[in-house]
Amino acid sequence: MLKRVGLYDFVIRYGLYNRVLMAGWGWINRIRWRRIDLTVLIWPPAVRYVEDIRGILEAQVEVLSHETVEIRPGQMSQLVEELYVVDFAGPEKVARKMERLARPPHRLAVLQVRLVCPRMAVQDALNRVRCETIGDLKDDIRRRYRDRVDDYVYDVIIHSTEADYQTEPVRRVLQKYATNTECLNA
Repeated sequence: MLKRVGLYDFVIRYGLYNRVLMAGWGWINRIRWRRIDLTVLIWPPAVRYVEDIRGILEAQVEVLSHETVEIRPGQMSQLVEELYVVDFAGPEKVARKMERLARPPHRLAVLQVRLVCPRMAVQDALNRVRCETIGDLKDDIRRRYRDRVDDYVYDVIIHSTEADYQTEPVRRVLQKYATNTECLNA
């Protein structure tokens, strides 16, 4: 409807991506997130490197817990799709990696990590945020391991939540598809 009346571009530019509102949220977020607990997943193609990756993480953040989760046969695609709904990711991001992640084994590592003074980037005036600290760490890990992963496709090594309010929805998705849900009940 906004496109029909010629207001769509205006609303997007001056509403959703209003620089003043976003700067205000950025200031509030620096106070709000003095520390943040996030969920990190090591995808199946990289799970054999989990101890090395955990070491990289521990050098920069506190690892609170580490669990190995087995996904029910034939359910990996649904798990990935639902995880990326929590992340507000577009379908093209999911589609690029789906074929690679659908191959067995379907074992992944789930780590809970704590970041102190995270850099939180405001994405829009609704205060959707992205944790740049964990983003930079994931990029570093991807660079280190992409040549070691067979049939590497971008982003099939590591995934994480971006804000603490995504942790519980991600845990529910994992519980829904895991064969060993007892480790996810904490």
